[in-house]
Amino acid sequence: MTEAEVPLAAPFLLKDVVQGLTREGPRMGPTDFVELGTARYFTMDDGIHGRELWKTDGTPEGTSLVTDLLPGSLGSKPGSLVRMGDRLYFVARTLVDPSDPGKYGAAGDLYGLWRTDGTAQGTERLAALGNSALFLTEHQGVLYFAAPTVDDFYRFKLWRSDGTPEGTRMLWPDAFSVGSAHAWLGDSLYVVGSDATNEGGLWKTDGTRFPVRVAGGAGAQGPSDVRNLTALGDRLLFWARSTPDGAPFLWTSDGTPGGTAVLKLILPDTSSDTRYASYSSPFVVAGDTAFFSAWDSEGGQELWRTDGTAEGTVRVADIRPGIAGSLVSRITVQEGTVYFQALADGLNHSVWRSDGTAEGTVRVAPFQVGEEAQLRSWAAPRTGPQGVFFSVWTQADGNRLWRTDGTAPGTVPVTAEPTLANIDLVGGGAGQLYFTSTKGTLWSTDGTPDGTRALRKFDAALAGAFDGDWNETVDLGGTLYFTLPQVIEPGPPYRMETVIALWRTDGTPGGTRQVNRKAPGVFEHEPLHLTPLNGHLLFVDERDRKTLWSMDARTEEVRPLSDFPSGVYGPPLAVMGAQAFFVRTLSASQQELWKTDGTPEGTVRVMGTPPGSPRGWSPHLLTPVGETLYFAARDDAELRDSLWKTDGTAAGTVRLKSFAGGPTWVDLLGIYPVGSRVYFRARQAESHQLWVTDGTAAGSRLVAELSGDDLRDPSKGEWAAVGDTLYLSLGSTSGEAPTLWKTDGKTSGVVRALPKTDVTAPPARLTAAGNQLLFWWTDGANGYELWKSDGTEAGTGPVKELRPGAAGSVAVPGPLVPLGPKGPWVFAASDGVMGVELWRTDGTAEGTRPLVDVLPGPLSSSPANLKVVGDRLFFSAWTPETGREPWVLPLK
Repeated sequence: MTEAEVPLAAPFLLKDVVQGLTREGPRMGPTDFVELGTARYFTMDDGIHGRELWKTDGTPEGTSLVTDLLPGSLGSKPGSLVRMGDRLYFVARTLVDPSDPGKYGAAGDLYGLWRTDGTAQGTERLAALGNSALFLTEHQGVLYFAAPTVDDFYRFKLWRSDGTPEGTRMLWPDAFSVGSAHAWLGDSLYVVGSDATNEGGLWKTDGTRFPVRVAGGAGAQGPSDVRNLTALGDRLLFWARSTPDGAPFLWTSDGTPGGTAVLKLILPDTSSDTRYASYSSPFVVAGDTAFFSAWDSEGGQELWRTDGTAEGTVRVADIRPGIAGSLVSRITVQEGTVYFQALADGLNHSVWRSDGTAEGTVRVAPFQVGEEAQLRSWAAPRTGPQGVFFSVWTQADGNRLWRTDGTAPGTVPVTAEPTLANIDLVGGGAGQLYFTSTKGTLWSTDGTPDGTRALRKFDAALAGAFDGDWNETVDLGGTLYFTLPQVIEPGPPYRMETVIALWRTDGTPGGTRQVNRKAPGVFEHEPLHLTPLNGHLLFVDERDRKTLWSMDARTEEVRPLSDFPSGVYGPPLAVMGAQAFFVRTLSASQQELWKTDGTPEGTVRVMGTPPGSPRGWSPHLLTPVGETLYFAARDDAELRDSLWKTDGTAAGTVRLKSFAGGPTWVDLLGIYPVGSRVYFRARQAESHQLWVTDGTAAGSRLVAELSGDDLRDPSKGEWAAVGDTLYLSLGSTSGEAPTLWKTDGKTSGVVRALPKTDVTAPPARLTAAGNQLLFWWTDGANGYELWKSDGTEAGTGPVKELRPGAAGSVAVPGPLVPLGPKGPWVFAASDGVMGVELWRTDGTAEGTRPLVDVLPGPLSSSPANLKVVGDRLFFSAWTPETGREPWVLPLK
């Protein structure tokens, strides 16, 4: 039986440290409702999984996450949902740029075209893409979309897909690029694009033959900056400029160069007031008429209509006379009637409807629900229940959802009771309208109070002990100490504030309590940079960051050890045996090296400014190696780093390697103890080097020149020691392939390199595991998976594909934490069936398996803050009942 196969006890919630709800639930923002079979599919961010694909059949039990495509809180950002046959197609990301991970995307993210049958197992990628799609449209059983390739994510190309991986291909890859504007007119797809000569314009294609230019191009007096292409009968409508700097006008085209012309000069060519030009809106077609919002110098921004002729293009009504107008927006059609939003009085938005005439343009909401009613949200669903739905806030009732047919008797409440939570209408389908509240709840309604019900409560709104950015965990003598942000409400007239609270636990609910507190809500200190040392807990107070404090773990007495006149903002302490070293900053150039045993009398200066450095020095990169502390120090007179070591005495503090006389700038970026050697990484001008020392000045020598310009940031120096071998993760921002590199001080070289694309990343979370290396890696075509290496190219590859297919098992690689000296190693990941939960591995495929499933099913408890203390694994996990709180896994 391997280490990873040894059964363990079940984990348990240690304590619901912070109870109750936050003030507001997750914003969620459901959007893109598309019907497929008996379900409506949509995208949403529930506050835990990021924006992902969900589905509902209109019942609470039928509302669920389809799949967590990008495991974790960042989300895969699905978009461009289109139904074709019995499948749903969409574009989503499967890999985030490791140099810039975020919810809202970055240039280096990897995307793909996906299809799903509504199950996690039936969700697969058809093609890898370099960015999200500008559009995705279906015509006669074929998908067309605009997206870039993986290796050129700035130029959007036209693609075609029959819904299969082998039937998905790029059209004219080197000869044609497209923009976002597109429309179908008959069997021709009209797009804005440019050919290989970069001549832009309006083009058309049937999807098989190279596009034909309809208008525009070099030297042509045609439209430029074409937007909002829309089919009206047998013609196209669009906004475009006659000159690059001119105002946009309304154009029309029959698909030929001769039939493409300005339809009407709504904003005259002579007008210098082009700031309103961008207000021209998309077209909404109702029968043989298109409605839109536009500005002219007579009526301001108002509702217009056109039948495709100049004489049939007119302002519908002047709701608010004057140059500003009523700022008409959000035009929609329900059963032939046009609805829109307008600012009739210049202060409060209201909902209007129109039959295309001035007399038939009337206000419909808010209507008879209070003079002070403020419109918050509204919808006139095309496929949901009929009527106009709107939420309003009144001083008397708060927020409430209403439905109206535009008359006083026909205006009735939909929600039975008013609420303080804001209501946001988000979409509809199959007789249902969906809305959310700031309480974190998704609702559906058929337009009646009895048919209105909560589909799902998203309890990311639960306050948790580990919901903030200030969580630290340390082991002090078998006791876990941790910090958490705690909200204090002192009451009027004082504002609510968040402070850092210190807790301790022995692994039992009764032994979990808060420390360092005068009284409830009154904190003696707000600890930061927790460091255990000789039965004391050392920390910096977050409120001023100018004092080093020590707390006796037995008595919980707190005493000051040293001041930091210029403050401290990074982790200040490096523990070496029974001593901790730190840098005391007096000024930008005047710094001192100190040490402490955790007591005031044992806190002393090791060395001030050394002789020969009249302008001061700056010690950093404090690295304990046995009984010696290695560190880098910058001589502010030379502006070069040198390598130093100390045994904790002034006499024993010596310089090992000086770069005096070399390049003007020399930065030491990392110090790596490996076996009997100490390596250090240096940047000299444009050179990136690895050096080694045996602890003497004569024994410091150059090992190798390193590739990978991405390593010049000290925070990106991923490394690990396996025996006497140093492994480095080398990345690049200038075209070099990311590599795993190694050296034993004599022989150096690349272990394995992957093909360079714009989304590949260097190996991450390098961890020694016996005589091999564990780490996370992605090939740029798929997501992150767990890899291993024995130091050879043949022995470097995935341990196990936890999640087969294009989606990786993690979005951002987390730590690999050993449960003991020989493992197994624990990590958080998803296999696509379970959410992000705890796994363990011994470095073999058969020894890699789930360890703990705190939240069974596709949802994620997203374990984090992993810390082994004695025979227990502490971690934080999220559940709908408690929020993110501390959990314990007994290891014996």
